[in-house]
Amino acid sequence: MMTEEETTYEEIMGLTPNGEDKGDTSASVEALSKRLLNFRTWLSEEAHVITPPSVCVVNGEATDGTKNAPVLSFGPPPSTVSSNSNGGASSGTSGNKPDAKRCGMIDTEMDRSLYDRTMGCQVRAAKEMKKGDVMLTVPRAAMVTPDLVAASDAGRAVLACCEGLQRGGFWDAFENTVVLEKKFHEKIKNNNATNLLVKILRERGRAETAMAKKEKENEKGDGGDSEQQPQTPKYKMAPKGTLSTRAPVFAFLIHQRFSNSHNPPVVANTEQSLAEVGYSQENPPSDEDNQNTALATTEKLMPPPGSPSTFAPYARTLPSAIPLPICWKRNELALLAVCNPGLASLQDAASTTLQLVSEFMALVDAGISQRFPTVFPPGLITWERWVWAASVYTSRVLPVQCYLNKGEKASQSHVVGDDEIFQSPADVWNELGVMIPLLDMLNHDDSAQVTWEPAVPDDVMLLNGEGGGEKEEAQVESHPPRTVLHKRVKKGSQVYTHYGNWNNQELILRYGFAQMNNTNDEVRIGWTIQDCCGNVKAPSDYTPTFVKDDAGAAPSGEGEENRDAKSPSSSGGLVYSVESGSNTIGSWWTKNRIEVLEKNTSSDANTIAMLKQGKHLVAYAKSDGTFHPIFLSACVVGTMSPTGIDKYFEKMKEEGTKLTLTKKHQTVLRHYLDFYFARKLEKLLTNLNKGLNDHFNNVQLWTKTSQGGVHYTSSNGEGDKASSDDVTYTGWQAFFDMHAYNGTMEVEKKYYALAPDSCVLTLYDGHIRSLQASLDAVSTQEKFETTVLKQLEDLDFIIMQEETEDDYAKPGIGSSEKNKSSENSGKGGKQSGKGSGGKNNNEKEQQKSGRRRNRRGKGDRPAAIKLHIGNLAYATNPSDLFNFFSKLYGRENVLECHIPTERDTGKSRGFGFVTMPEQVALKALQSGRKHEVDGRLLKVAESNSAGSGKGNRGGGGG
Repeated sequence: MMTEEETTYEEIMGLTPNGEDKGDTSASVEALSKRLLNFRTWLSEEAHVITPPSVCVVNGEATDGTKNAPVLSFGPPPSTVSSNSNGGASSGTSGNKPDAKRCGMIDTEMDRSLYDRTMGCQVRAAKEMKKGDVMLTVPRAAMVTPDLVAASDAGRAVLACCEGLQRGGFWDAFENTVVLEKKFHEKIKNNNATNLLVKILRERGRAETAMAKKEKENEKGDGGDSEQQPQTPKYKMAPKGTLSTRAPVFAFLIHQRFSNSHNPPVVANTEQSLAEVGYSQENPPSDEDNQNTALATTEKLMPPPGSPSTFAPYARTLPSAIPLPICWKRNELALLAVCNPGLASLQDAASTTLQLVSEFMALVDAGISQRFPTVFPPGLITWERWVWAASVYTSRVLPVQCYLNKGEKASQSHVVGDDEIFQSPADVWNELGVMIPLLDMLNHDDSAQVTWEPAVPDDVMLLNGEGGGEKEEAQVESHPPRTVLHKRVKKGSQVYTHYGNWNNQELILRYGFAQMNNTNDEVRIGWTIQDCCGNVKAPSDYTPTFVKDDAGAAPSGEGEENRDAKSPSSSGGLVYSVESGSNTIGSWWTKNRIEVLEKNTSSDANTIAMLKQGKHLVAYAKSDGTFHPIFLSACVVGTMSPTGIDKYFEKMKEEGTKLTLTKKHQTVLRHYLDFYFARKLEKLLTNLNKGLNDHFNNVQLWTKTSQGGVHYTSSNGEGDKASSDDVTYTGWQAFFDMHAYNGTMEVEKKYYALAPDSCVLTLYDGHIRSLQASLDAVSTQEKFETTVLKQLEDLDFIIMQEETEDDYAKPGIGSSEKNKSSENSGKGGKQSGKGSGGKNNNEKEQQKSGRRRNRRGKGDRPAAIKLHIGNLAYATNPSDLFNFFSKLYGRENVLECHIPTERDTGKSRGFGFVTMPEQVALKALQSGRKHEVDGRLLKVAESNSAGSGKGNRGGGGG
């Protein structure tokens, strides 16, 4: 243990200004290495955490002193070049205005940069570790638990800021965090995006002003003559329910991190009376203080047996900044305001900010920085540090199951061991969870190599058996909580854990990053009965994303001339949306249809009443292409013919009656799903186009699902009326590839967005991919059968395979001539397929028909040529390619730049496309100049297809 001496937090952390002006991180690297080494010593000697020598902690060039630890060398981060003094990562428009400041930033910019580049500290293998090896054994006493916090001086100081309780324990003075979050969410749920931004910035300012005011009052006293002794300031205790259960945890982290002591004790003196905690001899508690605080009326809790005397070595290795939305600058938050899918995250940031400000100001008013000088001397608690503690806790906390015994699902069922005390209420344990030193340093990846194994007490019998089989008791070897490898880890490789199957909205709110091509992404959608009505004409601006095939429709890859222009515009059996108040709603959604809907969606009376009032049924479109079951069932009922509804209604009350989808019904359902999701996708793209315009140099996104949709390139738009003006449109995928990868990190062939702007674009991309996946599920008959129809079978619908009487041709639905025309049209598509060698060959011909020379001239614009760029390094991103060609041929001449990626992994496919004016492109092709990027000699050729790398004009080997 280090001897205590007079020092400062800055000296302990090594936060000296040396090297700051030179952009040199050596001083920060050396200081962080010392902290990591101290942390490693604390783990083994005080916390009694067992780690093998093969486990090491690194961060940039900083290591924990482990022998043969892999050192990662980095150059100066981009932020050190910027003049932005607040240390935030620039997204292009930050400047130095007060509203551009990041929140929750501590320490120096150099120190923060060490974490920015590596997603915090990394746990790596100094030598190979094998499957089955125990990587980490953690005693429960080494965890940050509710019991530890409640027993700590910091926790008791927060309790002393609460009004007195007639009876109860420590946690009775605090409100459940979720309850408080809902309370503040109610206050802002009806605010628009602009008001939310203003509210967040205003609340941050209020917190800082309140602290400055209280410090000024403390310096001057509570009035009186300047020659007289200043009076003791008056403090206002926080009423019960004002502070959340997380407030003591935040205070604990701040005390252990920022104390001016090398090893601040968790409990300075376990024998000290409750009334005296934190007070100095010069500033003893008054009688009024004793009587009016919850501290005096609650029983004192003891620290867990065997817990370390200090947690400072752990707290001082935590990141100095975590980019959660509650910390973002105004321009970064503004990206969440551009469309509805981002509004939920903005509301969460606003409500959390309101709660943090409310709690912080309550503690300031209660005098937490004046009444407890030995725990929280003036200046130790600040608004920035309060937000830092909140972001660290949010991103590091683990579920309570990590503390409990194996097989225990909640704290209520926990069997307390002989060497353990369990003092806090079970619901508080469930809510707050635990923090586990070193384990929480592991970064996230889907290919995680570790598994957390909860403790197995001595002489315990566990039930074995899975599913419905018989279960029998079996003796299991006892062990403490531990982390075990289920995969081999090579020397020098990083060890990963898995944070959970979160979508990107949750990843951003919880951890401050997003995963590109996240399979858990989904987007919220709303459906009403007016969205699904028959006997109406198709909207004039709707173009199906598929065309005719052997089942009545075909993929969008076919030529425009083959589209079935007749059936979508007619009312013969197809279903579309209508305006609110239309008479069609009542005639289509009859009483019988409503009852069929109620039965087949298992909806209650309130849901049905809500739909009849025109309100939305909330569902989710998923990026894996599956459909929300209630939504899909509602679409089935909404696309049934009136005669089909009446037939089913007559038999519906008979036991075992199932709804059957005829072949015609399946076709109508497929058309409707295409229409519905095309509309949703186009609306989202339109909103994004409006919202992103100001943030990304007046970009104009292609907002239609036709001509490639999200994969649109300007060549696809040849002859399109929407492109006849002087506007260059960019497809979403090309835009995303160009801008989102600027702030990402590649991990195991997957990309993670770290910068806020990249996070938001990745969030929106997940929403777009989710809607596109729903469209893809109906793009071909084969996909429709394997996704939609298969899911309907799982939902207990009957899918007919043989042709039956076409009840959509009955009177009141459509004339037989219309249906015959549609049928003949379907046969024509089938015959066309045979003529080109069957379905597979026909699809190949469809792809070939789209492979056209990429020269185009629209309006007065000169023709342009798309160049195929081969032999790209996998690390090269669209921004690198754009900058390279811009430097050679002028920024204004690089019209588009795109690098295709693997959909499953997000990894580059090793080639790209650059579109330039014809004269400039020909110069690039004919000059013989070598083009080299990232050490690779590029192969440049004219592209004659949207998906082929072969061109008919040589480029001279790079």
